[in-house]
Amino acid sequence: MEAVAANYDGPSGRMAYEQLSNRLGAGEDLSLEDYRNLYYGSAFQDAHETRDQVNTRDLAKLMSPERAGTLVARCDSILALRPADLAANYFKGLGLFLQDTLSLEAIDYRNRYAQLMEAVLSSGNGAGCGTAFQVLCAKDALETMRFLGIPGFTGDARDENCQVFRIRPSPIYEAKQIYFDMTNAAPDATNTPFEPEKAAKGKKKK
Repeated sequence: MEAVAANYDGPSGRMAYEQLSNRLGAGEDLSLEDYRNLYYGSAFQDAHETRDQVNTRDLAKLMSPERAGTLVARCDSILALRPADLAANYFKGLGLFLQDTLSLEAIDYRNRYAQLMEAVLSSGNGAGCGTAFQVLCAKDALETMRFLGIPGFTGDARDENCQVFRIRPSPIYEAKQIYFDMTNAAPDATNTPFEPEKAAKGKKKK
């Protein structure tokens, strides 16, 4: 977390984060590291404390062609404060698609969402507390499970400094439990990134 804090905390860090966000908004090609900085760097921005105020279910209720305009506008209001918000990027892409199935902008937001999720998945493999996926809030843990195709979970509990969910496996993530670190820690270079072909039964990679 120290490296991210050094770049994105304080007045100069907020300016640097704004510049990175502007590159995202301008449609520049960003690296995985850029997306990691966008996601984890948002923990140091003023709007971070409002992250959990977004109710994903409220956005999901707007998933229809008739309400797509409202969905896009709602997502825009969220992304103006938190451009790396996972759910808002996902639902804006969906809203644009519902308005126009040939929308290139919808594809851009779909890809942006996927890149942000790849940034989260690069933080670990979810097999244990030592390699937990690092997310900024509980909402993002649920968003990560949805991205991995996990159909639901049957319970959750604390394990050391992590939250572990008992889950129903998916073709992408075949384990019966998944670990998240929600202490706002940035990914450590020693963590084992998630790779679907090596995630069978959620075992750590050797």
